[in-house]
Amino acid sequence: MKKTILILLVLSVSCSSLRSQELDLGNIKVAYSLSFVNDSLNRQNVSNDLMILLVGKKISVFYSYRQFVADSLLHADQAKGVSQGEMMANIKKYKGSKNSYTIYKNYPNNRITTFDKIALDRFQYEEPLESPTWKITNEKTQILNYSCQKATAFFLGRHYEAWFTNEIAINSGPWKFNGLPGLILRVNDIRKHYIFECIGLENLKLGTPILLPDGNCIKVSKPEFQKAYKRCMDDPIGYLESTTGIKREGGGVNSPRKPYNPIEL
Repeated sequence: MKKTILILLVLSVSCSSLRSQELDLGNIKVAYSLSFVNDSLNRQNVSNDLMILLVGKKISVFYSYRQFVADSLLHADQAKGVSQGEMMANIKKYKGSKNSYTIYKNYPNNRITTFDKIALDRFQYEEPLESPTWKITNEKTQILNYSCQKATAFFLGRHYEAWFTNEIAINSGPWKFNGLPGLILRVNDIRKHYIFECIGLENLKLGTPILLPDGNCIKVSKPEFQKAYKRCMDDPIGYLESTTGIKREGGGVNSPRKPYNPIEL
């Protein structure tokens, strides 16, 4: 019964995030493969994801395509009024992503707004739109037939190397990366815990709406979000107990630690 309640709560949180308003029209869509080490204590624990960068005239949005599909399918199930049993069975097929964030650059102006989930809670926080202090080198390579140049920087706790192309004059890239004179097609930290690599680009003649989620979000500061995330990774069941009031049987013993290797250190 407890498991059923928790799953239904997850569904309600996921679905509420899909009611949205239009911020801008995206005119280029960039797909990145993401490879990342889940646990800093186990470098063999590696996951992969497909990430999307949608760039408009003023605003861009970056998100996991896998999570987007999972949320959309669950929302469709809810709209169709499928039974609880069928919806719960579908959860196993609608595998979401460990990268549950959606990042809006330059929304509001000169700031970044991030929406993310921790367990059953959905959060929203803002931060300044900061550019890494890039050092552009003379190294060059080809990515998807684009001529690219290498740049390096220390950014949000990690040392990165990035490859950008002047052939696409977009001051953006995956995740929170920006500030180079061309689109970033590949970027990774030097320990290769996080590797973003462009696998496709599409010009959108008609434009695709950049939508802002309009669900029930808890507005917090970035440090507050990071603290809550760390607390959930250290003791997932304890976090659920403290935020939902649902108590585990027996109690008193922390749940196993979840793999922890956040991109920001």
